[in-house]
Amino acid sequence: MIYLGVESGAGRCRPDSGLTERAAADHQLAVRANSDDPAEQVAWRRLTARHGDRLNEIMDEYGWPTAELVGEEAARAAWLIAHADRQLDVQRRAHPLMRQAVPADSADPREPAFLREGRTPMRK
Repeated sequence: MIYLGVESGAGRCRPDSGLTERAAADHQLAVRANSDDPAEQVAWRRLTARHGDRLNEIMDEYGWPTAELVGEEAARAAWLIAHADRQLDVQRRAHPLMRQAVPADSADPREPAFLREGRTPMRK
């Protein structure tokens, strides 16, 4: 387990999630997703897959990365990564964890709804 060494309000160390940096890289390189160059498309898919894999690791260890756990910016980044990721298993896993965080005001209720019904429906 990697820590930032910063105590959260709950007295636990926040994980060194890297979520904010990963979401920024996704955003910066998103133009590659629809590139005419197949190599750029593959590079984009590999990038988002690595980021989805990291989100999966965080969910294994902590559940949904809430603002209380990773900070507001990283929590928002987690949603962006889940949304951008093409791995439906990551989205299917993230969705109920986000929904569980909503009643405690640890997640925006629009985020799981958009993940479920938005641009990338979670097909069976």
